[in-house]
Amino acid sequence: MHRGQLITASCTTGWLDWIQSELWLFDDGLLTARTGFWRTLLNSVLPTMASRPPIRDFTSAQISQTILSARSNTWLNASEFVSARFHAGLGAGIVDVDTTGAPVKLLWLPRDSPEGHLRDAFLRWGVAITE
Repeated sequence: MHRGQLITASCTTGWLDWIQSELWLFDDGLLTARTGFWRTLLNSVLPTMASRPPIRDFTSAQISQTILSARSNTWLNASEFVSARFHAGLGAGIVDVDTTGAPVKLLWLPRDSPEGHLRDAFLRWGVAITE
């Protein structure tokens, strides 16, 4: 079992990615899971997160199924992260992550505030954080 914590339900992977995803934090990486058009619309008017972020257990099969269920769903392995840079955009929190592969951009609605969880995880994983 892999224990994951939902840290935002309004994650996108770029300015042209208009459909939001859930961003799950695990001990060894991040999982993005697309939510759909209607959930994205609801996120613009309703809170996307509970006051206490949900934690749940995933089997390896559930993680694999999530990744396969939508083209934009991804597993981001912590061992591939090199550095991260946090900044604020127009109406979005942003982290640009350099990896041993392709760079990754994650954006979210500012009211979700996953930065603290991400910073803590990056520090645990030995990822250099630049400002």
